[in-house]
Amino acid sequence: MKSFSRIHILLIAAVLLLFSVACAVTSSSGEGDTAVETVAAQPTLHPTFTPTAIQPTQPTQPPSPTQAPSLPTATPAAAVTSSPTDTPPPPSPTEVPATPTPTIPQVEVTAPSVNLRRGPGTNYARVGKATQGQKFEILARNQAGDWFQIQTAKGETVWIINDQRWTSPTAAVDGVVVAQAIPTPPPTPKPRPTNTPVPIPTPTPSYPFQASGPLLNASGNSFLNIFSAVQSKDGSWLAGYRLATRRAGADTGFSEVSRPGPSDATCPDCGDNRQQNIKYEYPNQAPADWEVWLVDGGGNQMSNSIKFSTNPGNLQWIFIQFTAK
Repeated sequence: MKSFSRIHILLIAAVLLLFSVACAVTSSSGEGDTAVETVAAQPTLHPTFTPTAIQPTQPTQPPSPTQAPSLPTATPAAAVTSSPTDTPPPPSPTEVPATPTPTIPQVEVTAPSVNLRRGPGTNYARVGKATQGQKFEILARNQAGDWFQIQTAKGETVWIINDQRWTSPTAAVDGVVVAQAIPTPPPTPKPRPTNTPVPIPTPTPSYPFQASGPLLNASGNSFLNIFSAVQSKDGSWLAGYRLATRRAGADTGFSEVSRPGPSDATCPDCGDNRQQNIKYEYPNQAPADWEVWLVDGGGNQMSNSIKFSTNPGNLQWIFIQFTAK
């Protein structure tokens, strides 16, 4: 027969307890009405056992009166010991670090404004402007790296200069590719013709006397003699004037003052005697370039200058005519 479960044992114990209580009440009822009332007034309370209903899987046979109920057999502790051949848990997978997203370089406008152009150069047409603080992603660059190809908010591909005076990249641009399709540069415009100013000729100073000459005459004298005639238009002789001289760019002083009448410029060796009223003499005729003009008593230039040269191998005397205009 099957062994009794714990529930069956508890039910049997409860029945026996109730039976004992009933017997006790019956035996005490013969003591009189007072005893019964006393018991009724102060009943002894016993806990009520409420069995939990268990749905049996199959009918249970009532225990045999001669067979003691068998208690459930405890499972040996060794039976629940884990097997030494249990598989250890797999190791946790190693977390792979995420690959950082590469930074796309931008160019920022640092000047108040900068031109945007069709191509990488100021010779390309201007298509717009960018203002200070605007940033654009750099799409490409030119070979020299001084221009960046960018895209405007309208989706137009243009070029902006890479110059710290106007722009500044926000990241390294070493990895920026060189643009493959760069627009053909426009033809160089022909320079506009400019009106070359015609130099204004320096007006020739107007002097009251016109100098003419020089007349060079051979001479055997190593001294340089300059003779001059200072006359009015009608041929009269004018006094109070002198010759100013300059040799090799350096002033060499003045002649004597012109006389009111003429004197002969005698050249005994050449037979040429000219009338004159001024004479200037210099110690030698060493090689030099000379310049002579007429001045008044205050040293003011009164005529144009006359130029000539001297050479000791060709000794000469000089004649210059000054005529009032």
